[in-house]
Amino acid sequence: MYLLETAYVGMVDHCTLMGYLLNSPVLRVDSLFFCALNKHISKAASVKNAEYLNMINECVKDKALYFARDFSLTRNIQGIVDGITQQKFTARDLPTTYSDDRFFFNKTHSTYLIQNGMQALITPLIYGFFAVHIVHLTE
Repeated sequence: MYLLETAYVGMVDHCTLMGYLLNSPVLRVDSLFFCALNKHISKAASVKNAEYLNMINECVKDKALYFARDFSLTRNIQGIVDGITQQKFTARDLPTTYSDDRFFFNKTHSTYLIQNGMQALITPLIYGFFAVHIVHLTE
């Protein structure tokens, strides 16, 4: 994300396994680490940027940011399964190529990386709730 005088890369520092979806782990973000790409920024810009980064960390404290490494949680599951079975794309293509911008929490924050050809570094995060429940059906 580009803030005052520099861009930042946000990295998941710690996460918790919440369950599996399509045989892929779904993880909750427990902490983020932000790294400025320019170490020479003014004190005023640093203070202003910290306010914004703290707002993002509040979302982390809400325990409401989730991601999957092998596909984008921003997509509905039926669309993912249909796309894979119809061979429109593979599971590996999904994280950055096939994301739904309406639910891609860090899309705006990722613009700088996307514009500079670094899509491979981006994993779409969703803000919301994720739960897995096993259901046993009997006849």
